Order: sequence, then structure tokens, then C-alpha cells
Amino acid sequence: MIDTAKDKLFNQKALCELLSIHRNTLLRKRKEGLIPEPIVIMGQEMWPSSLINRWIIQQNPALLDQVKPIEPAGLDKALAARQAHKEQTA
Repeated sequence: MIDTAKDKLFNQKALCELLSIHRNTLLRKRKEGLIPEPIVIMGQEMWPSSLINRWIIQQNPALLDQVKPIEPAGLDKALAARQAHKEQTA
């Protein structure tokens, strides 16, 4: 769940900097459905930090050993990602 009171919002440029990717890579990955869709605030596309953090953990389930989830809902998704990763590598 997005918490607008606590989340940092990333525009396209800031998200590219955070992920260390070029704008064209971001656009391509969005088109391929590999990056979460942004929310629109006052006509601008923004990515909430909680959405990006969940996506990063889903892409890298090994990070679960280093990350302490804040919300129970986030924990459920993280545990599901970890289980899926274990099943894929088994």
C-alpha cells in the first residue's frame, strides 16, 4: 500500500538516477512491463518509494535476508517472492 505521508516520490529522472539506468532503458522496460507503472499526480508520473522498494525486493529475493519489512502487507509479498525464488532454484 502506498503511504503518501511517508513515501518519497520519484519522477522519471530521479528514478533513472536511483536505478542507474538511462531514460531509454526505463521507457523500454516500462513498455515491456518490467517496471511498475507510476501513479499520476497533477498530471505528472511519479513512482512512490514503497512501490519501487517492493519491486526491487521482488526482483532480488536474496535481499530479504538484509531487509526488515515495515508493513505486514509488505512482508506477505516479500515472503511470497522468496518462496517463488526458492521454487525456481530448486
